[in-house]
Amino acid sequence: MVRAVVVAEPSGDWRIQEVTLADPGTDEVLVRVDAVGLCRTDFSLGGGRLPQRFPFVPGHEGVGTVVTTGADVRRVSPGDRVLFNWTGPCGACWFCEHGRSALCSGAVSNRRTERMTLPDGRKVQAAMGVGAFAEQALVSEQSVVPFTSHLSDTVAATLGCGVATGYGAASHTAAVMSGETAVVIGAGGVGLTVIQTCVARGAARVIAVDPSPERRDLALKLGAHEAHDPSASLAGAVRDQSGGRGADHAFECVGTAATIRQAWGLTRRGGKVTVVGAGSTSDRVQFSAFELFHSGRILQGAVFGDFEPARDLGPLCDLVEGGQLGLDGALDVHHGLGRVGAAVASFESRRFARTVLLPNAPDRPAG
Repeated sequence: MVRAVVVAEPSGDWRIQEVTLADPGTDEVLVRVDAVGLCRTDFSLGGGRLPQRFPFVPGHEGVGTVVTTGADVRRVSPGDRVLFNWTGPCGACWFCEHGRSALCSGAVSNRRTERMTLPDGRKVQAAMGVGAFAEQALVSEQSVVPFTSHLSDTVAATLGCGVATGYGAASHTAAVMSGETAVVIGAGGVGLTVIQTCVARGAARVIAVDPSPERRDLALKLGAHEAHDPSASLAGAVRDQSGGRGADHAFECVGTAATIRQAWGLTRRGGKVTVVGAGSTSDRVQFSAFELFHSGRILQGAVFGDFEPARDLGPLCDLVEGGQLGLDGALDVHHGLGRVGAAVASFESRRFARTVLLPNAPDRPAG
């Protein structure tokens, strides 16, 4: 048995329970979880805004050490340091072969679910096929990536979803270029990385938008040139910084119809609107047929920021190590699985860019 955080029902509490892990299958990997990052997606899964069966163990970004492997596993060995890869790509479909593994048509089969059991016999699902809020996680071989960087566990834990998504959205999906103007709606963990990546790519003006004063302050500290609340005067401020045209890029990092429409309205004709936030299946966005034609804008989604670990993990680590994607000063680290409540409270406070939990460390207060 291992201890894990279990969410029993929609909008339920994160509670620590003992679960029994199945023995590794031939293509599975058992990983000791050394650090796990909190991500808004886990709360969207737990709140029913995204599809998820219950009970489940949240957590899909983190770093760990391989404990044991199934007989057919070839990419990693016991003792290897690995990042979790929630996309779990098959590596053989059309999307994988064309550098779009986040859209893999066979990934669902690699996101193993019923590999944990509660003492009462109920099967427990693993969020995104990972379930990293636990002392150990049993995952498909495709759901781990060898990680040889010297970055600390606390920083590495943030790279597997939010930071990778933000970096990829700006670098690959939108391909921001030097001299361009970008608006980033939502200054959470993903949005802050989008901001820093746009700055690193030479954007002339990066404007952060968030209702939270704490998040706006963080955005400015991490490189945004301006930070605004989503008020009626926002459109004027963006036009003032873009020759009256509107931004070249708008990144929507919230996941609501209202903020997608706002991003659309802040972008110039012919500009790019990149939807990074994972929204609800029932939240509908409306456009008229004429405005889609007349604006000439590109409206695109950014699943995992088109991040390809084999291509992008090295350059991303270089940016982090070089300080262009500064993470250390904006992290709040909690030691021990028993501190999960404090970690959730920290995440909800919005005072930090990222919150990380060390499940196998002795419980001790933050600081």
